[in-house]
Amino acid sequence: METFLPAVSYILTDILWPLVQFLIGLNLVVFIHEMGHFMAARWAGIKVERFALGMGPRLFGIVRGETDFCICALPLGGYVKMLGQEDFAPQEDPDKAAEDGQEQPAVDPRSFNAATVGKRMVVISAGVVMNVILAAILFVIVCMIGKDYPAPVVGAAAADFPASKIAITWEGDAPPAAANPNKKAPNAWVGLQPGDTILSLDGDPVDRFIDIQMVASLADKGETFPVTFRRKIDGKEYIGKATMGVKLTPQMDMPKFGIVPATTLVVSENPDTRTSSPFQADDKIVAIDGKKISRAWQLEPIKKNLTSKPVEVTVERLDKTTGKIKTITFTEKPFISCSANVLYLADGKRLKATILADNPDKKQEIETETGRKLTVDPSEIALKIDGKTELRKRDEIAGGGYFTNLDILGMTPRLRICSMFKSTPIERDTPAEAAGLQIGDITQRYGDRPTPTLREFLDISKKTIGNKTRITVLRDGKNVSMEISPREKNGQALVGVGQSMDLEHLVVASVRKGSPAAKAGVVAGAELKAINGQKIHSWIDLLEALKKLQGQEITITARLGNAEKTYKFGKLTKNDFQSDDYKYVILKGVDFRPLMTTIKHDNPLAAISWGTKETYRLVASTYQTLSSLFRGSVSTNQLRGPVGIGQVAIMAARHSLLNLVYLMAVISAAVAAFNFLPLPVLDGGHAVLLIAEKLRGKPLPIKIVNIIQMAGLVLILGLFVALTWQDIARIVSGWF
Repeated sequence: METFLPAVSYILTDILWPLVQFLIGLNLVVFIHEMGHFMAARWAGIKVERFALGMGPRLFGIVRGETDFCICALPLGGYVKMLGQEDFAPQEDPDKAAEDGQEQPAVDPRSFNAATVGKRMVVISAGVVMNVILAAILFVIVCMIGKDYPAPVVGAAAADFPASKIAITWEGDAPPAAANPNKKAPNAWVGLQPGDTILSLDGDPVDRFIDIQMVASLADKGETFPVTFRRKIDGKEYIGKATMGVKLTPQMDMPKFGIVPATTLVVSENPDTRTSSPFQADDKIVAIDGKKISRAWQLEPIKKNLTSKPVEVTVERLDKTTGKIKTITFTEKPFISCSANVLYLADGKRLKATILADNPDKKQEIETETGRKLTVDPSEIALKIDGKTELRKRDEIAGGGYFTNLDILGMTPRLRICSMFKSTPIERDTPAEAAGLQIGDITQRYGDRPTPTLREFLDISKKTIGNKTRITVLRDGKNVSMEISPREKNGQALVGVGQSMDLEHLVVASVRKGSPAAKAGVVAGAELKAINGQKIHSWIDLLEALKKLQGQEITITARLGNAEKTYKFGKLTKNDFQSDDYKYVILKGVDFRPLMTTIKHDNPLAAISWGTKETYRLVASTYQTLSSLFRGSVSTNQLRGPVGIGQVAIMAARHSLLNLVYLMAVISAAVAAFNFLPLPVLDGGHAVLLIAEKLRGKPLPIKIVNIIQMAGLVLILGLFVALTWQDIARIVSGWF
């Protein structure tokens, strides 16, 4: 009963009720579309035999006059059946009937085909027009109520993307040279900065972050766009202008500017994960080490200057008992982060490179700096070294790739579980939950591998999908052993844990071949105790000691079993150790809410203007997306079928009714755009046939019409099945 009731409650409130809301909204969109056809047909004097909501067998309905208004079994779609109109059945050829000596049936003057081309065009177009009107009305309602959207503010400009490289000119006064992060060329301003607000892009005003994403996602390779932004420095505003392109690689689903949306300092809840973090949802960070902060981008300079010392993080938290805000200060120990551009070769040499492609499971295609396409075999890793793309065999790289732990002199810490994924009340437990793993567990053995690296952990999980293997962890000073069965999710092995490093215990999990530690004779399992006679208690202590001892002879004392041993490293070279390869981070694993902006107009005329523009934008972007899809700049993975749309709608309905209304407006605009594509069976296809009839002075031959209609039907059904299959595969992979 303890598990049954939560499961029932979850199904009712999180699945069924949002699904009902979605179906009501979707059928409203369909009803309005078909009502357009119905009213236009009545205006044109065409007999309407049936007005149906849904598809398939008729469930119930009512006959009014000469029309059967009914509900059908499948609550998706709908149709208006007019006299003489056959969308899905081959039509008989009257000319062939005459040749066979058969009497041609009289054309009913109230049939669809008896109406003029102009009237039929009005009837065909009316559904699309009604969907456009519905979308505009819903957008106006949303605008007058007010809706929050991610703000068009830069959280970060990703390295190696256009946003971080644009050359800036200033409108009016330029900011003081001292404020330029590029100290080598203080008068040359390059790249967007955190906190910049995008004002316009490609000549159009920008109100929200999605406007930026939309322009980027529909861009062609090599296309550039003028951008205007506002930057605040010491309370003064400066307006900057630049021209920005996009970056598109075979690994990306769509082109990107490289602009990361800004966040607030309010901690967001991750409903899918449990962590050991002391921060709670809705905590607001207000100070770091006593220094007040009010913007998320103020964290970056603080993070860049972190040392090994613990950091005090002050938050404001709502006391649910008293309803008052209380201030709490946490002492957070910094975490060591390694440079992503530093790799080690199997022979121990240090290599500075950017990883472009690393997939041990399948081939990848990348584009080199010269624009040449390059195929990367699973046995290879693509690297950018000194600005040039190179392929290296996977076994040339220590550990077979970049999924390694912290590496100091070739020694790595053990893995520690820092988070666990949650399962919903109706899903089976994750493998980690089923096995009994807990946050804080330190991995001692996994399968046949003692103290595995992250790469080894992933490889073992992959090899044992669907089978039981044994995992041993250190918990409260004791070894705990259990069986675990990894399973597949999204093509990867799912265990259900997030892992970091055990920085508090100086136990060596593994030793890299060819490294200083390997040459000194250090082995896995050694517990480091001192360096040059100075006691050390954590990996941070080890790193700080090495920074002070650069250029000196190094000896490390360790306990191995019941004995102590001293390892001689000699003088460390730059290949052995560089302090710049490491930095300290705080707030690791803490997610923040996005920075939002509210779009609301109390003036009905302003709301109507916004709703009209939003409808136009959605219709236009639908056609642009299809165009980009055919050009290959947008992946088919971005498309959603009926099941995928339903999933998005359920998530929207869970959040708020307003979000669902907005989504219905989007769907209505998309239905209008899609329905008027010049494809047979769709309204746009009928319009093309009517235009051809008008130009010829008579209808196309029935044989040709039948072929066109059947080809269109096969195409639409094929697309429907393909997208539905993709939707289901995406959802199922998420479950299992």
